Amino acid sequence: MKMDETKGLETSANNADGGKEASTLSTRTLLQVVLHKLNLQYEFDDGQNFIVKYQGETFRVIAEDESAYLYIQDLHWYDAPLDDIDNLSLVYKAVNECNMRDMVRLVYTIDRAENELSLHVLYDILWLSQIPNMESYLQASFDKMLRAHLLFFRHMEELRREEFGRSN
Repeated sequence: MKMDETKGLETSANNADGGKEASTLSTRTLLQVVLHKLNLQYEFDDGQNFIVKYQGETFRVIAEDESAYLYIQDLHWYDAPLDDIDNLSLVYKAVNECNMRDMVRLVYTIDRAENELSLHVLYDILWLSQIPNMESYLQASFDKMLRAHLLFFRHMEELRREEFGRSN
């Protein structure tokens, strides 16, 4: 976020601590206030979605004023070639294991032109000004998505040992 865009957020930030004014903040403004309090840099993509850097990862946050939810996406954090059938089999199984054990969702897309599968983490969170300690709540949401990476790699390692008797 550019410095001139922070003007006015200070007042909103003070009001976002549960006061009467906090409940009048729009979803997008409330997100801007919380990101500002966390000192997280962000910009906007072509669709006016927030692009947030957090602990080395880039998140897309879709915040619509008509919605009480944030839709958080961590896109393209793992890629696998489509012609490695053994690895793809493990990826599918690991994704299923992760999705059975957590509230975040791992999904994949296939780019046939690049001959590649990409993994993404999706997480939808309730986003209301009445939620206490919104800064910790948003940080915990980002952290939960990062933990999904670790869980995925742990499952991949376990599956490799089970199926191939090896690890990578």
